[in-house]
Amino acid sequence: GLNAKEGLNVEDLGINYSSTGESTSSNDDNGHGTEMAELISANSSSVKLVPIKVADSSGKATILNTYLGIKKAIELGVDVVNISMNTASTTTSEILTEAINEAVNSGIFVVVSAGNLGLDTSKVSPANVDSAIVVSAVNSDNTFASYSNYGNSIDYSAYGSYNGKTGTSYATAR
Repeated sequence: GLNAKEGLNVEDLGINYSSTGESTSSNDDNGHGTEMAELISANSSSVKLVPIKVADSSGKATILNTYLGIKKAIELGVDVVNISMNTASTTTSEILTEAINEAVNSGIFVVVSAGNLGLDTSKVSPANVDSAIVVSAVNSDNTFASYSNYGNSIDYSAYGSYNGKTGTSYATAR
């Protein structure tokens, strides 16, 4: 499951769609997912985390892996899906859009990071999916973070820093 952390309420079902790690282990061999879990837990009084591993040890995920992860979350009937990652290039993904829309139509909140390339979110999937809740980042002085993607799809902004690192992923997990 998530890297062993005190105080995290985790229901580890051993779901791994990534290309690294044991096929029946959701062990976070990158660390980014564990950081998101820590932030989510720190900002919620009672949350049960169900890790669905889609990214590999280098933090990369395919659109198909992400799609399969969202479909599994729908099957499991989760309340919220956190997607703290985006495509690296200008794109729109029909299958990601379809899966996110299906999740939202099932009553699941899908929260997505805006991305860290200083681009308009209309060019970045899944931050360009209308039904997703898209979160950009602000600095500690509440000014817009220069690295954060921007655009009409942004729904919320939050502090984009955690343990000395910055990014919209951290804002999204808040």
